[in-house]
Amino acid sequence: SLLPAVKKESLELKEKLGDQTIILSVDRLDYSKGILRRVNGFAQFLEHHPEYREKVSLAMIVTPSRDTVEKYADLKIHIDQTIGHVNGKYATVGWTPIHYYYRSFDFEGLSAMYNIADIALVTPLRDGMNLVAKEYLASKREKPGVLILSEMAGAAAELSDAIIINPMDANEIENAILQALSMNDEEKKNRLLRMQEIISTQTVQKWANDFVRQLRSIKKQNEEIRQKTIDKKAFSNIKHLFDKSSQRLIVLDYDGTLSPFYKKPEDAT
Repeated sequence: SLLPAVKKESLELKEKLGDQTIILSVDRLDYSKGILRRVNGFAQFLEHHPEYREKVSLAMIVTPSRDTVEKYADLKIHIDQTIGHVNGKYATVGWTPIHYYYRSFDFEGLSAMYNIADIALVTPLRDGMNLVAKEYLASKREKPGVLILSEMAGAAAELSDAIIINPMDANEIENAILQALSMNDEEKKNRLLRMQEIISTQTVQKWANDFVRQLRSIKKQNEEIRQKTIDKKAFSNIKHLFDKSSQRLIVLDYDGTLSPFYKKPEDAT
């Protein structure tokens, strides 16, 4: 069940946003996140599907990051201008297409956003994993949500029940939103349960254990590679392969193998 503070925030957010289908995106300010392409994809959806105007809103959380750096300051300006243009073009008296939050959210606030969001739109141009996608799935309980996920995010490799898209293609963003809005409750629930099962086993403890296990395995391999003498098992394997081969080539190092090391290479004869 929801924490009381999260439940309270959820009710307040729903009241502010109105009786809308909420699409949520959460990013830090960065070029790799594909924020501008996402806004343009949503604008294209509104343009081509006017029947969803006043029924669907995009809630965009952008966390400040490096905005004192000129390149990132320019990105923020472009995002602000693009969102302003979309809202100016499509907004009505009682409806705002894009709710834009340029600030950090605390745990309760972000959990409430995940809770009320019907769709998560996670479309980075490049991402190692993307925890927003997994946090959204983990937060859903009685009310299932739909995850739209970039194929460029590492999480896409395991979350195949998400609607996987190319984040560079506005048409795919548009079509994914339409598919998510048209999906029936049973399919939403089945997709969500399968993805929740996956993320429930891929925990931070398992990741750490896998990492340490592989590190130990590599250490063992390195120790074997660095051995200066061939043990009986390796020698037997080499001999067996050599005996049964029809074409044989032996390549031997010269300095220190066929001849001792000398200070001057030309003396190694």
